[in-house]
Amino acid sequence: LFWECKGLGVIVGMVDELSRHRMPFELHIAGDGPHKDRLSAKLSATESNRSIIWHGWVEEIAPMFKQVDLVIVPSLYDSNPNFVLEALACDQPILASDIPAHREMLEHEDLLFESKNVKELCEKIDLFRTSGQYREKVHQCTQKKKLELTFDWESRVVKIFDSLSHANEP
Repeated sequence: LFWECKGLGVIVGMVDELSRHRMPFELHIAGDGPHKDRLSAKLSATESNRSIIWHGWVEEIAPMFKQVDLVIVPSLYDSNPNFVLEALACDQPILASDIPAHREMLEHEDLLFESKNVKELCEKIDLFRTSGQYREKVHQCTQKKKLELTFDWESRVVKIFDSLSHANEP
């Protein structure tokens, strides 16, 4: 957990905003790092710290994803967002900050929120919570991106061998 890189201030703002609007939630935090204590202290100052579950460093993320309805990725800088790939691989609905790496991977506006824009993030969380139509759209976009970004080694190797065998034919 790195404060600026991972957008931890957005998480604190999100908890404050959701609490202020009395929106029910349970926040699961996965990860560890030099700013974990800073994040913990900021979140403890909110009225909703009972709704926060700390998992620490998670070796196998798929079981944790089964405990949540929506993955939030507020990173402000990232060149290879593995957490996004892990969420997609597990068919987990996702909202990610609109940074170049996330936009390139996710593309759909419904899966992105403006970086550092806590209000927009909370509006999308509330829409996901209250609108079955929006929730289904996020699910569909997530599944579509999973299929587009999944690399099937077996079929790719078969295609390569087929193209090589046809290239050597007279």
